[in-house]
Amino acid sequence: MITFRCVQLHRVPASVFRDCASLSGVQVPAEREPSALLRRGLLCRIASLSAAARRRIFLLVALPVLLLAAVPAQAIDYTFPGALPLGCVDNGGGSYACGALTLAANDTFTIASPKPATITFSGAFTTGAGVAINSGGATSDLSLVVNGAFTLAATSTLKANVQTRGLGAVTIGAGSTVSGNVSTETGFVSLGAPATVGGSISTITGYVVLGASAIVGGSVSTLNAGYVVLGASARVGGAIAVSGAGYVTTGDSAIVGGSISTVSDAITVGASSQVGGSIAVSQIGGVTLGASAGVGGDISTETGSTTVGAGGTVGGQISMNVTGAISIAAGGKVHAVCCYKTNASCVTNGSGILPGPLVCTAPGGSAANFECLETGVSINNLVSNSSLRNPLYTKLVSTDFKFDIAALKTDGTLESNYVAVGGNSKYTKVELFDDTTAPASCPAYANPVASTTATFTSGTYSGAAGRTLTPNINIGNVYKKLRCRVKECTDSTCASFTTVAPACSSDQFSVRPAAFLAAQNTTTFNAGSTFTLQATAVKGDLTTITTNYTGVPTLNLSQMTGTPGFTVAALAPSVLPAAQAGVSNATFTYDDVGSFTLPATSPGTYGISDSTFTSVDGSSDCIAGSASNTPVTSGNDKGKIGCLIGQSAALTVGRFYPDHFDITPSFTAGCSGAGFTYMDQPFTLGYTVTAKSLGRVAPTPPGNLPLQLYSGGKLNLAAINGSTDWVARLSLAASNPPAPAVSNPLSPTWSNGSYILTPTSYKFTRPTTTPADLTWGAFDALNIGVAIDDGDGIGYPSATSTFTATTPASCTKSGATECKKYASLTGGATTKMLYGRIALSNAHGSERLALPIPMKVQYYKAGSGWLTNTDDSCTPIALPASIGFTYAALSAKNKLSLAGNSVKAYLGNASGIVTGNQLSLASPGSSAVGPGIGYVDVFFDLAAMPWLNFNWKGKPTPTTAELNPAARATFGVYTSGNRSGNGFIYIREMY
Repeated sequence: MITFRCVQLHRVPASVFRDCASLSGVQVPAEREPSALLRRGLLCRIASLSAAARRRIFLLVALPVLLLAAVPAQAIDYTFPGALPLGCVDNGGGSYACGALTLAANDTFTIASPKPATITFSGAFTTGAGVAINSGGATSDLSLVVNGAFTLAATSTLKANVQTRGLGAVTIGAGSTVSGNVSTETGFVSLGAPATVGGSISTITGYVVLGASAIVGGSVSTLNAGYVVLGASARVGGAIAVSGAGYVTTGDSAIVGGSISTVSDAITVGASSQVGGSIAVSQIGGVTLGASAGVGGDISTETGSTTVGAGGTVGGQISMNVTGAISIAAGGKVHAVCCYKTNASCVTNGSGILPGPLVCTAPGGSAANFECLETGVSINNLVSNSSLRNPLYTKLVSTDFKFDIAALKTDGTLESNYVAVGGNSKYTKVELFDDTTAPASCPAYANPVASTTATFTSGTYSGAAGRTLTPNINIGNVYKKLRCRVKECTDSTCASFTTVAPACSSDQFSVRPAAFLAAQNTTTFNAGSTFTLQATAVKGDLTTITTNYTGVPTLNLSQMTGTPGFTVAALAPSVLPAAQAGVSNATFTYDDVGSFTLPATSPGTYGISDSTFTSVDGSSDCIAGSASNTPVTSGNDKGKIGCLIGQSAALTVGRFYPDHFDITPSFTAGCSGAGFTYMDQPFTLGYTVTAKSLGRVAPTPPGNLPLQLYSGGKLNLAAINGSTDWVARLSLAASNPPAPAVSNPLSPTWSNGSYILTPTSYKFTRPTTTPADLTWGAFDALNIGVAIDDGDGIGYPSATSTFTATTPASCTKSGATECKKYASLTGGATTKMLYGRIALSNAHGSERLALPIPMKVQYYKAGSGWLTNTDDSCTPIALPASIGFTYAALSAKNKLSLAGNSVKAYLGNASGIVTGNQLSLASPGSSAVGPGIGYVDVFFDLAAMPWLNFNWKGKPTPTTAELNPAARATFGVYTSGNRSGNGFIYIREMY
């Protein structure tokens, strides 16, 4: 039904005009703006007319306006993202921010993708009745975070989790439903009658009030302080917990599915209410159950009475530990009572209750001894069989661990009634001691490395009473041997102890490092130089040192590999020393090249390890050969870690490179006795180059050893005279025509760090230039040598390097002096390389006497010409092979003939070496063809000594014969008398 209200527009008060004057400044909510401005604008316009005009338009205008004003505003559906309320912004990714916001009745929120979404309000969030927020979605799709109060009016629906901050309270109107969790900080939570919260309710210091018939599907809790009140017939599906000081009260017929607990205040359960779990007040406060109320579990207080109303029931035990009384009204039913932690009764009435409550059992048995052992293992009776074990496993440094404490009887069996069912807890002090040097008795141990309190409570553990689990223990350093000691305490403080003697564990155990951290002091070394290798025992963070470790890490040489290989014998020493304060380091040398790696491969392959540190545990209490820090999770080895301390990460040591090179030269000159060689004359050249490590005095061995793995160096040969390198003129002696024997750099094949060039016949080729120039020599100070071309620029020691030549262009270290150092191959001194020849001179003499033929071995010297080589003592002459004759035709003046063997040569001495007067021709005398006069050409055949021939006639292409030296020998041609008339007289003087 629509109601109209008519007014006399001609009597509109002056306030309307004032409103009209400010109409343009009025802000109307967007969802209300069309209708609100229309109503306001029409009234203002009409009010400005005359009275008569206003009356005339009344029926035409005012009546429809009033009809429009009477229509209520329509509800608005806001969409996230999309159509957001005024003052809200979309931050993207399902995150929205709003200021303080009020929703009108029946407004709705629709949550679209992306989901889940979070809407954060910077102020209060208030709704009208009948609001629906995310009603078509899931609870997990939306979270509301309100920095202020949140009020959900009656009959509204909210599918979301709600959190308020600061002083923000949560008020949920009657008949409303919130499907998720509700939490506040200091604000209260109030549910109307009835209202529903599908999840849990939690506050920090606020209180929680549920109206009649309100429902909470989960739990209700306050963290620090606050109270909880449930109206009549209210229901909580989970537990109610007040962690600070605060009471809990339920109305009649309320239901709590879980337990109810508070630290310090009263707990009151209304008549006919039901609590599914237990009720507990941990400090000061009593418990009251109304008539016909029921508790499924126990009721316990420390200081405070417990009252059970008529017809009330307690399924478990009512215990009061310090002061108070237990009162049970008629018709009450309680399973058992326990007063003052003893079996005495403190029930003040209820004598007519049938059956009467049980009284808690007497205290449990006494322990004669205690044992420490791993959780899950069976207890062995060591009294009856001392060879059995109750093991404690290897533990890891700075890592939580637990083990069992067992109470034992005198006969060594388990005291299974140490704490009787329902009995009082008992306490023990558990201490761990360094047992490296054991004292005389268990009570004599002092200065524990760790201690804790182990509590024995009512019930069973691991299938038997009298056994309990320690709290977490964490040892911050390593120990080779620890022993456990247990003392029985008089109370929970363990400030004093009973007369039961302290009991020490039958087994010892070790707490080992997590790993070794391997390190070296540098990355590149010349082979044989000292370097430091270090193994640090560390915790699980692989950084913190375990300073108690003083063991001896093992250097596992057989596990180490290298590039290009690893020479075991080259590493000295081969062991690491005992650690000091957790660190083992030593000075090492490595007499080889490349790098080597200490591996860290799990399981079992480590460059550095220690299997002896955990020897107290043997292989029974840890996994032999394993360095695993993760306990085994199943099987017979459950709970064990590896016995081995392994290397945490692989370490590559080096690269190592040669410290220097040694050379053994081999050189023999063509004329070795005189120290010279003629160009084109064979000479032998050989050498051995060996890559060596640093020679040292300490540490031993002394070093200067061949580097077995070396294979990378190249060589450069040089033949230096003065400042000129004549290496291009070296050729193999057997090559014909001469071919260069050297193409720098040489790439030799190295074997065990050495390259050996066996003595090889070379020659220094003669020049081809004419006329003579500097290339003809003489090279009086020729030095043939070899230089090292190594990638690291390492050469010979300065004592070995005897001369310097221009660096070869191909040297990989062309800017380094090492490539310029040549070790001499000529015996440490220079040699001579000469352009030589043999020269014969014409000779004239009597036919009656022997005729000497002048013969000289010469060499060329620039600026001086041909000089006699007075040093030559090795050029041979052999008869008849070396000397030949060319006879002219017979004539009146020539009576010498080959057929008649007119001329014969002989040597002036028996040395067979060419000298100035060595060759002579015998007197030809007379022959069948006439007297021995005439001439013959004598030549020296140098087929066996081509390095001494010479182009005597200067022909472009001389024949072999033309290269041999030759001379003319004349007999009797120039004598006097009737034969020739030349005026010469043969004179013979006798004395």
